[in-house]
Amino acid sequence: MTATATIKGLATDIIVTVDDPALLDLAVEHIRAVASRLDATVNRDHDCAEIEAVDLAGGQPVLVSSLLDQLIIDALYFADLTDDASSVVHCGDAESPIPPWHRVQLGRGTVTVPSDIRLELMPTARAFLTDRTSRLLADTLSCGVTVQAGSVTASPGGATARVTSADLSAIIDPPTTTTFDCVSVVADTADLAYTAAVFAHLHPDIASDWLRDHVRGARLDGPRHATTTVGTWPTSDHVSAA
Repeated sequence: MTATATIKGLATDIIVTVDDPALLDLAVEHIRAVASRLDATVNRDHDCAEIEAVDLAGGQPVLVSSLLDQLIIDALYFADLTDDASSVVHCGDAESPIPPWHRVQLGRGTVTVPSDIRLELMPTARAFLTDRTSRLLADTLSCGVTVQAGSVTASPGGATARVTSADLSAIIDPPTTTTFDCVSVVADTADLAYTAAVFAHLHPDIASDWLRDHVRGARLDGPRHATTTVGTWPTSDHVSAA
């Protein structure tokens, strides 16, 4: 028997499901605390979010918390892996032969972001939340735990992401059209699942080969109900609708 609760955080609904209803309140309390810390770190709608100090630094080094440091490391890694498919690094009009995510410099507890670059870490924070809390709670509570934040769902066994073409309007400027109506991905981590799904939308011609090399499985739903699966795609309703 499972129990589910929905809370708000990171500008989205966070859905928590546990196999033991008696443990739901403990799981929700922990996830709410982590979401609150992440909001205070990267959510610009949050009063005095830490990321604002980076925005105002004008290209100078800024001392950052270990949490923000980790989120930036994660974001830059997946930007490199997917050619910044999920647009975590927004560059201004200045042209440079160096990819913008390579121009962000991390030091010992500091980050230097050029003044023409803006980091958007909310997708990374949502993936971080789902991965870390689902694994920790499964270990400490000794029960099955699934955490969903926006389009990403994670449990200790892996993560899924389901990104529709409409979702891209929130992260791609200007909005782009793709071959697929929806891309669903199963991967080892939530951030890989999410960025892989967005990458497939933006690069439909090479999506199947790229997904085959990087994730466990994927489902590409095109117009007129054309569907392609890549790798090992699970058939359970829970995963395919994640």
